[in-house]
Amino acid sequence: MLKNCGLGSAILKRMELIISSKETAPVNPRSWDSLLKSIGFGGKAGYYYIIGEDALSAGQERSLLNLEIPELPVEKIKEFNDKLNNLQIRIYYTSMYNEDFQYISNKHDELT
Repeated sequence: MLKNCGLGSAILKRMELIISSKETAPVNPRSWDSLLKSIGFGGKAGYYYIIGEDALSAGQERSLLNLEIPELPVEKIKEFNDKLNNLQIRIYYTSMYNEDFQYISNKHDELT
């Protein structure tokens, strides 16, 4: 979950996925699908990506990735979870004061 904890809107410019220190081009549906396939995910997924620019108002939240994990043996779930923990999401954004920032995380942190 991405949340804007700032006082004003954030203009989201670009988003990149980083898995095991390998960066993708700006995120699109193919890059999400390719990344999930590369870490062995075979279930249904919903994901967010930026087309052009997008705005996130103060206090607004946006889900970045939702996974419907199929029933698997515990070992497979642990293996998938370990790979997913190596995922970082980098978002480039601009404040309403035209200041540029980056958000980088592999956790459910907040945009500040």
